[in-house]
Amino acid sequence: NKQKNTKRMEMDQNQSMGSLMHEVLLALLGYDGNIIVQSNQGFHLTDHFSEVHHAEREIINKLANIGYHYKQLKSATHKIQTLASTLKWRRKQHLASHGQEESDDEEEEENKGDKMKDDVNDIPSIFERAMGTGIEEILNVYQQKIIRIEQHLMQDQVLPLAYVLQHLHQYEIVFPQLVGLCNALSSTKKRGAWLINFLEDREKKVVPVVKAAIHTLVSRCNQVLVRLIASWVIYGVLDDPYGEFFIQSDEMELDTASSTTTHQLKSWTTHYTIRHEMLPKRFSFELAEKVLFIGKAIKVLNASTKTGQGKTIPQSDLYLYSNALKQHEKQGLQNMNHFSFSIDKIKQSVANHLWKYIIVNADFFGQLYEFHQYYCCAYGEFYQALLDETRSLMSRPPSKNAEYELSKKVKSAISSLRVDESQFDSISFVLKRSTKRQDTLLEKLLSWKSVLCRVKIREPLHLLFTKSITDRYSKIFQFVFSMRRVADILTQLWIPCNRVGVAASLLRAQMEHFIGTLHFYVRVNVIEHHHASMCRKIQTLQDFENVRAELNLFLTRVLAQCFISDRHVSQALFGLFRMVLSFAVVLQNPEPNIRMLQREWDHQSCFVIELLSKSNVLSPHVRQLLIQLNYNQ
Repeated sequence: NKQKNTKRMEMDQNQSMGSLMHEVLLALLGYDGNIIVQSNQGFHLTDHFSEVHHAEREIINKLANIGYHYKQLKSATHKIQTLASTLKWRRKQHLASHGQEESDDEEEEENKGDKMKDDVNDIPSIFERAMGTGIEEILNVYQQKIIRIEQHLMQDQVLPLAYVLQHLHQYEIVFPQLVGLCNALSSTKKRGAWLINFLEDREKKVVPVVKAAIHTLVSRCNQVLVRLIASWVIYGVLDDPYGEFFIQSDEMELDTASSTTTHQLKSWTTHYTIRHEMLPKRFSFELAEKVLFIGKAIKVLNASTKTGQGKTIPQSDLYLYSNALKQHEKQGLQNMNHFSFSIDKIKQSVANHLWKYIIVNADFFGQLYEFHQYYCCAYGEFYQALLDETRSLMSRPPSKNAEYELSKKVKSAISSLRVDESQFDSISFVLKRSTKRQDTLLEKLLSWKSVLCRVKIREPLHLLFTKSITDRYSKIFQFVFSMRRVADILTQLWIPCNRVGVAASLLRAQMEHFIGTLHFYVRVNVIEHHHASMCRKIQTLQDFENVRAELNLFLTRVLAQCFISDRHVSQALFGLFRMVLSFAVVLQNPEPNIRMLQREWDHQSCFVIELLSKSNVLSPHVRQLLIQLNYNQ
């Protein structure tokens, strides 16, 4: 009887422990029961179950606590996926309702729009969904361990609780950290780069076992980031429904009804920009600019294919781009140096295709030649004919129809050249009116210095000859044309000066020497020299970005060495031009005061020479210019 009672007790104990182990395994998967119950503090062994030792109770409570955190993580991931599915459904319903009918009630439509905005703000982002996927991967590994423990339990019937805890001890640390992470993110509602930065900062401050888990989340978020980059740099598509990518588009800036040229120009210059707040810490701004350039170039090349003006990038090249980015996607963007190298190779390839489209196929050098001929006044025969035709017009103040009269004179100048007039179809001249009050005759005559040249830019060269480029060319034209005009005026004053006397002829000679020397320096030593150098350099380049940089470098050098970018020197030089016009006005008087003009000229010319000698322009021609200007001092 004693043996039977002992066996019965052992069987009852085994059954009790079997029931306990069954509930422990259920608790580890997030389910409470009769023995392991849930309270405000989590899962724990009920106080009514007294068949375990105190040490065993502590182990069971530790295991139950792991299961409770598992339940919280499972609930968080389920919420993310459920809300994501809800967003898709609501977006479809919203688009379908707007596609079928329009509401007559404006207030109702506004409320619907506000509701959709609130829904979007409440929906998790694609980066949060990626983080949820990473958490599910960690939970799947955990579930596989539970399955193996259950298999051992079925084989051995009795399994020590310490054995179970030993196999799951890492989750005692990992799961609470992940729960805290989810709670912190749910309270902030931050997305995109902020989420990646937050996870990477947290990864640096935890123990290795937690670091490995958070690294899984970072890798999943980085995979999403690489997919966004791949969509942009391979197809030119900005697939960013929640505004989490570091490249953004301004839908209000781009008018789809505008011309193709305007559309491409806005798309290149202002439509797509970098959002600094969405740039991950590991991404430099230089790297983001490269990614931005690649996507914009892809869009331009794709658009050129549709219009039949160019060729798209070969599929073999796109395949190489895709493979390179897929490797980084698999690795979770672990090696940023390797990723930067891949982006550099893609950018070099895309820039070469863009160079072929714009520089070779679109006749870049022909457009550059037109800019040089007209903006830089290199077409001397035409501008001399223009000055001859407009001499009488510019000798009196501009009228209300001055721009129309100017256009007629331009046509007359073109006709006098006896050349093909179609080559001048791309240019026009406008008069920029001044808002300042002009009282004297001299001030009214000075208004003609605001004549501006306009050269029509052929598509798609507007991507290189942007507004900033043409504005700087206009500054060069305004300076050189004003200088040519005053030189022409001095030539015409030769006979009037001889009639007035020796003093007037001497002053005219000094003015003509100064203006002529300055004009030779600007035209030959600066503009022609740097233009020839730029053309030689561009012919050796096969990269769109390098061509644009070389064009900017040319303009920077010309503006600096012509002293246009130096406000004090340029104002002093225009002061000399003003004195020439004043000299022409004074000679119209019966008794001109030449002596006063001579003193003013001596003072102003010495002041200009002093400014030039102190100029920061580093050019061997400046010293030669100073010697030639000051040879008679």
